[in-house]
Amino acid sequence: MKGYRRAQQEARELLDESSRGDLTSDDMIGCALRRDRLRRRESQRVYADHRGLSAAFIARLESRPGDLRLSAVLAGLESTAYGLAVVPDGIKACIAAELVDRTGASLAATIREVVQASGVSMRLFAESMGVPRMTLSRAQNDPTALKLSVVRAVLAAGRLSLVVSVRDGGMVMQPEDWDLGEIAAQARGGERRLAGHRVPVHTPEGPRWWWHTHEALTPGEVAPQWSTVGPDFIPDVPAYREVPRWIDQR
Repeated sequence: MKGYRRAQQEARELLDESSRGDLTSDDMIGCALRRDRLRRRESQRVYADHRGLSAAFIARLESRPGDLRLSAVLAGLESTAYGLAVVPDGIKACIAAELVDRTGASLAATIREVVQASGVSMRLFAESMGVPRMTLSRAQNDPTALKLSVVRAVLAAGRLSLVVSVRDGGMVMQPEDWDLGEIAAQARGGERRLAGHRVPVHTPEGPRWWWHTHEALTPGEVAPQWSTVGPDFIPDVPAYREVPRWIDQR
């Protein structure tokens, strides 16, 4: 039994390491939105309704924000505890001087500095980025009108990144700052994420509810590796020891 428990722990550590290693800046935008929803105890539909947004938009913001205009991403994060900030590449545990505002004025100034520092013409710089010269011109004047992915590409030329930062204090979020359930939890088959308004719980032996189903008695059936519990019902039992404690209790 001790060997089995050790194997489970090693499997969890491997999952943790690989999940954090694969986490991108875009993924962290999704994490920020889902954490805000979880704090509010709201489903994606209810969350969208109360913010006056469409459920489709919230879904896109959580799954592929790089395809959205920067203005839309900033609007989506506006009422949350998180925003976007420009920081140098390769620096961990840093504090952002300021967040990107809805006008994008400070970001536009930063992009102009990046282009000027390159020492080449706008045409050559645009070609090196693989974007039209007109797009680069827009980035220097109103980057919020461009896709987030395009803005990231331009900033990368100046060794800068657009990252998720905490509004209160400016601490830049790192992969280690998210709970494993926030970045790795998924339904069986990997087809979708679990409900964002419930707390994901790692259940390598299968959740308790599953053991009361006929499926659990069927040979060859694999138990769900993740389940969920309500944020206000976190029993103090070993099966729930990995549940995040940052959730505000009501």
